[in-house]
Amino acid sequence: MFIEKLINEYSNNGYKKLSEEYDYIEEELTNRCSKGTISSYIQAMASIVLADSLIGKYFFDTDLESSINMGLNILEELPKEEETSDVERAYQLICSWLIQNELKFDRHNINYKYNEEEERREDFETMTKRAEGDTTEKYGLYEKGYFYVLPNKFNELMEQNQLSPLAVKKQLAELGYIQTQKDKNRTYYEILKYYNGGRRRMLAFKLEIDDMLPEEEIEKLDEEEILYKNVGNEKTDI
Repeated sequence: MFIEKLINEYSNNGYKKLSEEYDYIEEELTNRCSKGTISSYIQAMASIVLADSLIGKYFFDTDLESSINMGLNILEELPKEEETSDVERAYQLICSWLIQNELKFDRHNINYKYNEEEERREDFETMTKRAEGDTTEKYGLYEKGYFYVLPNKFNELMEQNQLSPLAVKKQLAELGYIQTQKDKNRTYYEILKYYNGGRRRMLAFKLEIDDMLPEEEIEKLDEEEILYKNVGNEKTDI
């Protein structure tokens, strides 16, 4: 029914009138939105406003102004040009920092065994050992394409570069650079992760590192660690 109404009203002049309505909406949004609103956002919103106004006219008896106001409200919630510049700068900064400090991120596996006497599962953690590099100060862990960063280390990096940790985390999440977790009406920008003997909140940043240890080497290190735990203080060759 909507398409039929659209064709009946606009097709007789090659949809020129529809195009003119779009241009008018785009101009109104441009003139009335906040300074720094990204032009591509305005163009996309003009299409949404046009569709909303047509639906309102055909089915709900609402006017164009209400649709424009809806579009302006949405645009106000989107990042502005200066905010986008900040988050892109922060993204490049974090990527460089992660690569430079790769050896300060553990790799680990969580292993499970079943305690038959107590009828419960026991979890234990094995950490891979790095042959070289300073690993005395831990920044978090790397696992399957994700760096899990301790919040205090992330905050230090942001503050050293005059960036707001909370604002950057929010913008990184909006762009899909970090994982989030939701609990009722609250969004957490750090996810719960099993690390160093317990669960803690960590920033999950996706970044593949090609030159880290191959998986077969990591598995071998993990197997050696398990044997070491099971046999005693003398490590057994495998």
